[in-house]
Amino acid sequence: MSSTANLGIHRVSRDDLRRLMRTIYQGHLESPISRRGLMLAKFGDIEGNLDCLIGLDAKAALALLGAVLLERGQHQAHSGGGGELLWAGPGAECHGLREPSDLVAERIAQAERRIVWSGLPTTSRSRLLQTLYAAQRGRSLEVDLILVGDMPSAQRFVDEVFVHSQTPPTCYVAAPPSPAPPQCLIVDEAHLLLATGPSALLDEPDTPELIKQALALHAPALAQTLNAQLQALCASGPYAQVLRTPK
Repeated sequence: MSSTANLGIHRVSRDDLRRLMRTIYQGHLESPISRRGLMLAKFGDIEGNLDCLIGLDAKAALALLGAVLLERGQHQAHSGGGGELLWAGPGAECHGLREPSDLVAERIAQAERRIVWSGLPTTSRSRLLQTLYAAQRGRSLEVDLILVGDMPSAQRFVDEVFVHSQTPPTCYVAAPPSPAPPQCLIVDEAHLLLATGPSALLDEPDTPELIKQALALHAPALAQTLNAQLQALCASGPYAQVLRTPK
């Protein structure tokens, strides 16, 4: 990337970069990215600052945008502003708020080593799970999922969500009467999303009267401590590993 192109994209606001990532992720921007496509997708006001994206396919563009946002997030964290409130539902019109699932997609795109996702309902079939598996396969990520439900539904989850996978994520289930695990996402033992409900981090259809909220932190010490607690529960505690249903 040239220094001029780099300067250009750093002039674009975080909200616009997130909106662009969401548009690409949802398949609403033609790939490879072109100036025409940006104009048609209503990014004409910032198209002049997006030279570095022209010619990239969707995957490469998401990785680049994720890296830019990650750099800004680290800078904000070092400046003492490492937390962000995520919100979907009533009250989401406040300036600067974005949906939790948007940041989940962004964090998956940025992950380099390890993802731990705790508190997933075994009934979930969110598109983000396929995005997660694609990232695992493409970057050899270590992925642990802690599900909430009974063992039969957890086995169906693995069989159906990762039906084409030879090496699905390592999955555990918190089956009754086991204590419910925390609702959280830990990325590279540095980035942490803490949610208030089992579906708050998912991109499944919203219920208008419900609020999905989460807190995003760049807090390596806290992320590592929580990860260690979860690993202990999976290794010798009440959570059992989920295996594929025998064929």
